Amino acid sequence: MIDTLEYPIRKSDDRAAFIRSALMWILSPYFLAEQPALVREMEEAFVDGDYPPSQDGLLGHFHADKTHDALDRLEQVRVPTLVTCGQCDAQVPQRYGRQVADRIPGATWHLFQGPRASHLACMEMSEEFNRVGMEFLAKVDT
Repeated sequence: MIDTLEYPIRKSDDRAAFIRSALMWILSPYFLAEQPALVREMEEAFVDGDYPPSQDGLLGHFHADKTHDALDRLEQVRVPTLVTCGQCDAQVPQRYGRQVADRIPGATWHLFQGPRASHLACMEMSEEFNRVGMEFLAKVDT
């Protein structure tokens, strides 16, 4: 998938094509269909916003996505950790989130479920996302 997203940036630095493709991977079909004005705003902000990403920055991000692996170091995490993932997250499948949670000692795992449980579950399922986060924080001993 990363190679598909990388293509418009690597070949012609076409950020508009990239963000249109990326949003299809990170948002649910329901959000895309029901919120066309917001989706357009997201596209415009990415391409023409105050701080649009550079071609080098995006290529560096893709490189990190393809090569960075910290699983073997996660056992060193010693702070309360909440790992979440969306059931329908095509960009970061739940098996990856589960691996991260399994490697961090005492980590709490939460899987957002349902047709809106995308990579951006924080937007699409904001009430549950906020509730889960706040419940986790309430249990953390400060």
